Amino acid sequence: MGKVGKQLLIAGVVLGTSSMMTLMSSNVSADTVVPAQESLATTQSLEGVKPTAANADQKAPEKDTSDTKQAFADRNLWTLGDSLSVGYNGSTVVDSWSVNLHKNMDFKTLYNNHAHSGSQISGTTQSNDPIHFTRTVSEVTADPNFKNETNPVVVIELGVNDLNYSANNLGFVQQRLVDNIRALRAANPNIVIYGVLPFADYLNGDFDTKHSGGYSHNDMVKALTDVYTGFGIPVLNWDNYKIDRSPAALGDKTVHPTAETYQKMSAIVAQFLEDHANVLTDGSEHDTTANYEATHVGWQYLDNGDAQYVTKGADGKLALASGITKINGVAYWFDPETHNLVKQAGEVTQDGKTYYVGKDGRLQQNYVIVDGQVNFYGDNNTYYKRYSDKSGYLQMGDGTWKWIENGQPYTGFRSYYGAYYYFVNGERQENQWVSQWGKTYYVGADGRSVQGKAYKINGVAYDFGTDNTFYLRGGESGYLNTSDGWRWLENGQLYTGFRMYYGAYYYFINGVRQENKWVKEWGNTYYVGADGRSVQGDAYIIDGVAYNFGTNGTFNLRGTASGYLYDGSKYNGGYRWYEDGNLYTGFRYYTGTYYWFVDGVRQNAGWREAWGNKYYTDASGRAVQGWQTINGQRYFFGNDGTYYLRNADGSKFTGDLSDYNSNTNSTKSGYLYDGSQYNGGYRWYENGQLYTGFRFYMGTYYWFVDGVRQNEGWREAWGYKYYTDQNGRAVQGWQTIDGQRYFFGNDGTYYLR
Repeated sequence: MGKVGKQLLIAGVVLGTSSMMTLMSSNVSADTVVPAQESLATTQSLEGVKPTAANADQKAPEKDTSDTKQAFADRNLWTLGDSLSVGYNGSTVVDSWSVNLHKNMDFKTLYNNHAHSGSQISGTTQSNDPIHFTRTVSEVTADPNFKNETNPVVVIELGVNDLNYSANNLGFVQQRLVDNIRALRAANPNIVIYGVLPFADYLNGDFDTKHSGGYSHNDMVKALTDVYTGFGIPVLNWDNYKIDRSPAALGDKTVHPTAETYQKMSAIVAQFLEDHANVLTDGSEHDTTANYEATHVGWQYLDNGDAQYVTKGADGKLALASGITKINGVAYWFDPETHNLVKQAGEVTQDGKTYYVGKDGRLQQNYVIVDGQVNFYGDNNTYYKRYSDKSGYLQMGDGTWKWIENGQPYTGFRSYYGAYYYFVNGERQENQWVSQWGKTYYVGADGRSVQGKAYKINGVAYDFGTDNTFYLRGGESGYLNTSDGWRWLENGQLYTGFRMYYGAYYYFINGVRQENKWVKEWGNTYYVGADGRSVQGDAYIIDGVAYNFGTNGTFNLRGTASGYLYDGSKYNGGYRWYEDGNLYTGFRYYTGTYYWFVDGVRQNAGWREAWGNKYYTDASGRAVQGWQTINGQRYFFGNDGTYYLRNADGSKFTGDLSDYNSNTNSTKSGYLYDGSQYNGGYRWYENGQLYTGFRFYMGTYYWFVDGVRQNEGWREAWGYKYYTDQNGRAVQGWQTIDGQRYFFGNDGTYYLR
């Protein structure tokens, strides 16, 4: 067939089902390829993803030599294979050996859509849907295109997955291949079959490594060759061809070829088919007379997932297990007719005795309920049935526990190890409401009847009491220790909102106490602290900002804090100055005078600068005024409530403190603040000098000594005697002093009469 007539339809990875059916039902031209349906994701999940060789996807230079091989030009090819027919290289899908055939030989249509990654001849271990050759054969024989074939040509390429992943013995694999070749021939007697043996396998070893089925790659090659030749089927053995099958020729270094290796394989397969084209017409293929038996002791699995076991008798012969069979110390029951492991629980009989088989095919011991009666099947590996009328919580043969009364499964409450449990047909109930004796109970996850003032079920707390009566009382309210921890409940429901508890307000969301959180409620804003309580105070610090939550028990936010507020700091009795929630630095007026603050902390003795002036605060932190002696130097701070440093003549001082001159005479007079240790720092000056004697001040006369106001005592002045009280004021009228009556007049002269 010339190149002009060729039409190639190749999908690199997958065709969906709908497009596949379109291809299959439409007319196809010469050298058409119906590709594998398997998705890359499916192939990767079955075969795994491995690092591939650098050239795994690089194809050798292609030379189309198909016109030199014309033996199959009028035939359709059907490739039934595994991931090598799909074209997997260990990480992605490339053109497989079968897809590449169109470059090496002429044919009508290649049906590669029945190749399946992971496919085995004998199937996997127990599975509901094993990938096996029997299923593939069923797909092919149901394919309308195959049914309409006159002389179909089938190429079978399978075996490596049985070697690597199946525990089935080699004889079982051989017989499955025999059965399926016969099934193909029965579906179409004119079929011609070719066999392609496994290419390479370095998974966990080399060609001589024995795998879980007890055989190696080389063993598999010999066994499959024996089957194919028994049918007269030509078989391609890669040992007979010069092709690199080392790990270097494999994309994943274990099983799957590179794209270049697939090209070389395809050329060999095409030549092999051409060399054995005689079977297309000479009828040399025939049925085999061989049937294969198990080759070693072990499990084997049928297409439907049924399990069989091969045993070795005393005579050394292998046979399928039947009836009671012990495997690794476990007793199993195999159907005597089918030899399949029984999967349905029930009683069986052997040698006049009755046994019980579980759903896993194992014989059970101890107690088993059959038709409402508890039977005992021994506990000494004898397994056969005895009658039982025992009572109590008994372990059944399947490992479960049931409550039995006189050999019958019991329904109702029973006390067991200090707790009450509820049983239905012997089975302990869990997480269930129970009605009994006109009351309602609940059994928890461990089956025990619950109690407690706030036992939570599906988010609702119930009161089952605490007096060991266990019955339901109703919903609870309050802060209660539930099965999920402490929660606030209202009528058994998890509560959201504020609640008073032990003298404080807490906020809850779905019953859970909130902490370190802002809360909006009733149109106000609140904050709950680390202990969950609503905070209050004039200066409560949150993230470095002071807030005012009041101190009257209302707890709502007023705003950011300002003023000299208690915040519990280590300075000045816990007080600091805040402005709009932040610690303040500078002067602030407080209780009649000015204080200097740094980061909210009131400073004591020291020089300060503000507003372009110099100030001084005394040991109590107050700004001073008047004349002050500081470190032996006299300074004048005025007496008008402005507190800043002046020159001695009252003018503003603007220089450096080291240049201050206090020699200018002061003429200031009066009761002036000079920061002394007496009477709040005030003394009486006359023309700048500390004064001794009486002076009229604030509506009365006071007695001063060196400027210091004196308190209670006798005074002499102007030739008269006077008396000042404990506040320093001169007295008049009748006075009792030290128990003696004295008269000081009432005319504002104050002297003793």
